[in-house]
Amino acid sequence: NAGTGMKRVIVRVKPGMRRAWATWLRQRGYAVRGEHSIVNSVTLDLPARAIEGLARASWVESISADGPVFPSQSPPDPSQLYGGMMATLGVPQLPAGVMPVGVAVIDSGIQPSADLPRSRITKFMDFIQGPTGVEVEPYDDYGHGTHVAGLIGGSGALSGGAYPGVASNVNFIGLKALDATGGGSTSSVLWAIEYAVANRAALDIRIINLSLGHPILEAAATDPLVQAVESAVRAGIVVVVSAGNHGKNATTGLPGYAGIVSPGNAPSAITVGASNTFDTVSRADDGIASYSSRGPSWYDGYAKPDVVAPGNRLLAAGATGSTLFTSYPDLHVTTQSGATLLKLSGTSMAAGVVSGAVALMIEAN
Repeated sequence: NAGTGMKRVIVRVKPGMRRAWATWLRQRGYAVRGEHSIVNSVTLDLPARAIEGLARASWVESISADGPVFPSQSPPDPSQLYGGMMATLGVPQLPAGVMPVGVAVIDSGIQPSADLPRSRITKFMDFIQGPTGVEVEPYDDYGHGTHVAGLIGGSGALSGGAYPGVASNVNFIGLKALDATGGGSTSSVLWAIEYAVANRAALDIRIINLSLGHPILEAAATDPLVQAVESAVRAGIVVVVSAGNHGKNATTGLPGYAGIVSPGNAPSAITVGASNTFDTVSRADDGIASYSSRGPSWYDGYAKPDVVAPGNRLLAAGATGSTLFTSYPDLHVTTQSGATLLKLSGTSMAAGVVSGAVALMIEAN
């Protein structure tokens, strides 16, 4: 039951018919918000009562909600807080003569800093301002994307070298799809993925990091986000996705299952859960963070996540003035050099660690 009022939906159409039907819809007064060539679909506002009839049209493959997407960072669980800061990961250096790879961070933005210098942000497109993206100076009004980028490849300069990212020489392509509240829409993420695929050669995009998602609402075969990820992988890009932070029942505290978020259910994505290092260098005491989403995926029963990586209480650059930075002063950590880093937890952070590891593997080969 689609309910009443207007609904924003993503309509996937049969191959070769997208442009014609987008024109047809516009001519009949429908508010077409944009097209997505990567999944052969049209985003539009539609009266709820019209959805069922449209779904029966011969040219329609499927209709999906243009649902909200959210980052996969989580407030630290008080039961998992320990003294001291997470020990620095061993970070290999880029071999001489090897060119840094490009990592597209589809998130809330990237704020340049000593850890994330402007020279390494080779492109910044804002998809909050329009479906084709608007090229602007890099910024991050929520603060999530900056932290993720710092974990992927921060230089460590803010902490005097103590807390670099995993691959500290990568170039960043910032594709802003989340706003100052941390929210965004499925269609904005689709446009960002489409941009990354279309410009992969020009910008040397080898990796897409998606530390975001929404609850799984349909099978992977018709989910627009999943299909966009699959298209990106077919184009030769490694896509790293956070599993989500729905690993335990908020009321009972017991582990929960089938909490993977979309597009973490994409078969070709590297879907990442979060481990807890308990602030020690040894791996002997590592465990799964309680909030980390467990599989199998809803509808399809895929075995996800594929891997887990450190994601609990990780330190990286904070976007000063952003929503996260100003709302959680208790998560600030001042380094010996006087700089302020942000300490966040979640499968978002774990995905950033894995994207950095993938970048090192690509650089090494």
